[in-house]
Amino acid sequence: MSAPNVVRCVCCDVRFSTVLDALDELRSTTVAELQRDLEIATGCGLCVPYVQRTIETGESAHPILPLAEAEALAARSGVEGQGRA
Repeated sequence: MSAPNVVRCVCCDVRFSTVLDALDELRSTTVAELQRDLEIATGCGLCVPYVQRTIETGESAHPILPLAEAEALAARSGVEGQGRA
């Protein structure tokens, strides 16, 4: 059995594949821009590391991240607080 993948922002119901489309079509390049353009990562904030990882890797499905990696990705995102810009 394979490990579960995180594929969307649960609060906003936006898939990370939609983030990839926005990176190409809307020219969004940061989590803050994606928050503005897609209204992703504006709820609880737990998806912020995954949105940042999507930006960095071009992947739309992610393993559940260890805490240290999630914190590092969230810090690189530049988003303050619980996903709110």
